[in-house]
Amino acid sequence: MAIYRNIVVIGTSWGGLKALQELLPLFPRDLAASVFIVQHQLPSAKNLLHEILGRYTHLPVILPENGATFKSGVIYVAPSNHHLLVQREHIAVTFGPRENRARPSINALFRSAAAYQGPKVIGVLLTGYLNDGVGGLSAIKRCRGITIVQDPTEAQVSELPQTAIHSVQVDHILPLRQIAKTIAELVTQPVKPIFKVPEDIMEEVRASEHVVPELDHMQKVGDLTPYTCPECGGVLWKTKNEPLTRYVCHTGHSFSPLSFLEGQAEVIENSLWAAIRYIQERIDILLKMAETQRNEGRSADEYEQKASEMKAHVVNIRRFVVSGALNTVMDLEAQGG
Repeated sequence: MAIYRNIVVIGTSWGGLKALQELLPLFPRDLAASVFIVQHQLPSAKNLLHEILGRYTHLPVILPENGATFKSGVIYVAPSNHHLLVQREHIAVTFGPRENRARPSINALFRSAAAYQGPKVIGVLLTGYLNDGVGGLSAIKRCRGITIVQDPTEAQVSELPQTAIHSVQVDHILPLRQIAKTIAELVTQPVKPIFKVPEDIMEEVRASEHVVPELDHMQKVGDLTPYTCPECGGVLWKTKNEPLTRYVCHTGHSFSPLSFLEGQAEVIENSLWAAIRYIQERIDILLKMAETQRNEGRSADEYEQKASEMKAHVVNIRRFVVSGALNTVMDLEAQGG
């Protein structure tokens, strides 16, 4: 029985809604493939994307349920704040660990499709910022799937497509109209049977599926680092066999260097605000103790001096937090520095 490229996974972030509204109408009514879409969105976003996109295509657009069997000729859209994963015959919708501080994650979708469907996968990366999806595109390539990237000159935001092109040997760099035509052609082509999935890809897919690997299995994913996960405090491994630097903990959180710094900045800021609160409580207790000393006719100088020192520390810590110093690296990155 012939096997065809009948799994299409599409990832996009900023500018993605417009791109999808242009791409989906170009798909034929008889598209012989299941289509899965991750569009970055706020965790609190209402699940309306499938309804919006459904107005632009003759194909049914569905918000999938966990465990549902996927069908050919249907488009499945990731719900907000959940990962959308492709398995052998079913869809997994999980509240798994965030990747690059994002959920849903393009990498999670692409990687799961690569692991379970191998050469049957066509991976498509569209407009957007940063690099979520580049590692997943590499996984599709390693599992003998086909990779397509939107022409950066056409994309509303060229950063994500350009990063993919510079990092992965993509098969096609195309404008939206040609992407749809190429997909329609590729889904009719038979492929060779699936081969053994690289262990590092499978381990990360299991983490997205809530299967926490044993610590010694993480050696298959990457090399141990001295860093800790900003999300859970676990140790981080630097992944192997990927085009871009990425750190992952054994519970499944993963970060690019930039998203790691962003996560760290959030942890540091929260810790410093907590420190300010504790110091202010300490000042209050010291001043109450000073008042008690005075009421009893004893010197309160020592307590008042200590409270004064604590106030100076609060001023310095607050000045550092509100200065924006923790955002300096992100600001430089945004400016191309």
